[in-house]
Amino acid sequence: MSLDQSWSAARWLAVAVVVLVASPTAVQTFCPSMCQCDDSLLEASCSGSRLDSVPILLNPSLRTLHLAHNRIASLRQSVSFYGELRSLDLSHNVLHSLGLLHFQPLGQLEWLNVSNNLVSSLEMESFAGLSSLTALDLSANRLTRLTDDLFAELPSLVTLILSGNKIQTVAAGAFDSLRKLHTLRLEDNNLGHVPSTALVPLAASLRSLYLSKNLIETLEDGSFRHLARLRFLGLNDNAIDRVDPLAFDTLVSLDALDLSFNRLDGVIEAFTASISPMTHLDLSGNMWRQLPANFLSGLPRLQTLNISYMEYLRSVDPAVFHLSKPGGNGSVSLSATSTSATSSVVVVKVLPIANLVMTNNALWNHLPSGLFHGLDAHLVRLDLSGNAFETLDMGRHHSTDWPHLNYLSVAYNPLQCNCSLLWLWNMLQQRNHSSAAVNGSPVVVNVTCSGPPPYSGLPLSSLNQSDLFCSLALPVSIIVLLVISWLVLVAGLVVLVIYWRRRRNARRESRLMIIKSSHHQYHHRDHSFQHHNGTSPILGGGGGVKHQQQYRMDSNNSPALSGHHHVGATIPQYYQHQNNLHHHFQQAQLVPSARDEYTYHCAGTIKRIPVTVV
Repeated sequence: MSLDQSWSAARWLAVAVVVLVASPTAVQTFCPSMCQCDDSLLEASCSGSRLDSVPILLNPSLRTLHLAHNRIASLRQSVSFYGELRSLDLSHNVLHSLGLLHFQPLGQLEWLNVSNNLVSSLEMESFAGLSSLTALDLSANRLTRLTDDLFAELPSLVTLILSGNKIQTVAAGAFDSLRKLHTLRLEDNNLGHVPSTALVPLAASLRSLYLSKNLIETLEDGSFRHLARLRFLGLNDNAIDRVDPLAFDTLVSLDALDLSFNRLDGVIEAFTASISPMTHLDLSGNMWRQLPANFLSGLPRLQTLNISYMEYLRSVDPAVFHLSKPGGNGSVSLSATSTSATSSVVVVKVLPIANLVMTNNALWNHLPSGLFHGLDAHLVRLDLSGNAFETLDMGRHHSTDWPHLNYLSVAYNPLQCNCSLLWLWNMLQQRNHSSAAVNGSPVVVNVTCSGPPPYSGLPLSSLNQSDLFCSLALPVSIIVLLVISWLVLVAGLVVLVIYWRRRRNARRESRLMIIKSSHHQYHHRDHSFQHHNGTSPILGGGGGVKHQQQYRMDSNNSPALSGHHHVGATIPQYYQHQNNLHHHFQQAQLVPSARDEYTYHCAGTIKRIPVTVV
């Protein structure tokens, strides 16, 4: 504070003392123009008044003073004038330090807000005199570490807010004196691990612990040891990719756990290691690709579950909400349990989840049949909006199967309005045709068709039942039978075609064998005929011409008429041979020969003609 400001404060102090001495009732008139004062409520608000310092001429009996959104840089010789304060708001100023002993006269102060300032360090004496303080907000400052016995002067503190700083280390004795602390907020800092040792003194009192938006990667065994009364644990928006089996083992009173937006992608053994009383669980924004069966084993009392914004999630096991837990010597009695007296193996239960939120999982396009089996009697709120569902085939489901359901949303899914939505259509029709007073008619939000094209963009409730093509739907057994019959028919046709082709190939090979054999026989006989010892008068060489002339001259003794033999071979023998060859060629379908053939004319002459065998 400058010298001029000190003199100004001194003058205002002198005037105030004189006024108080002269007329104690005149204090009601001293309310600066930039403030709003209510003497009946003993409250003054100077927020957003561009003050550089705390005004000292307000009613000294004030119980509530708001000084937020100003330019106050120091608390020296200011707040000590208001010893009756119960609530003081100094947020959104430019305080670099809280100084020493400035709050000492404020023994009745219960709520102090110093958030959104520039405080980078704290001293134990900074809070001296605040023995009645129950809530302290130091969020959005520049703190980097918490030292031992830092809050030793705050024995009544119930809520401590340290979020939005840059805290990296927490000394083991930082919270030693806070035996009544219920809520500790350390989110949005630079913690690399859970400050387990510093939390031990809070074991008997701590109810809520916020560690979100830090740099925590692993939850080790015993990270929350001794916190037997903790009911809420916030660990969202960290980098957690591993949870040891005994990380939550001592949290026997834990009611709500937020693990959203971390890097988890496997089974969390901490959920299966022991039975937890947890009723609210948020696993959104993690990296699971599939949710296996009995994924939530060990959480028999779960009432609210949020599995949303999982960008890699593609499939969910139908038994994901089933509980499979070793019975040991005694079974877990949660809902209806049926085990034999001698059995000590497995007790299977369905979790009575009442509020189920599974939204905005962009790759999850199939809702498995039976996913909600066993949850029907418990569901109150079901939100499946923003997924990739084209069908929602849940068979027999309708409003009577969900007696307690009062909210259902399947909005922002690419739904194809076909027979798979018949149950939902019936639910909408039942609500539309029933009076508003009828119970058991849930609110169904924004069911819009994405297809087929005639119905794109239309509300499902505006369609007729015939528009869903349910009349064309066949039972599964008939469809399977038709498919099998078609496959058998195709297989039979394939076998017939193969058999026919093999028969045709066999016949073709047989014919080729006959042709080759006949061709070889013909050439053998033809060669023998031409080189016979007694040369034929027709094809013979040497004396063939002589014999030909003799045949022409002696027409009366023609071999064709008399049948007498001549040298070599007779004409009838030649004809018989020639006719046999010609007949054989016709049967065997020989390839035409280039040779000239001869025939005998009835006049007794030999005529040479080209013959082509077909």
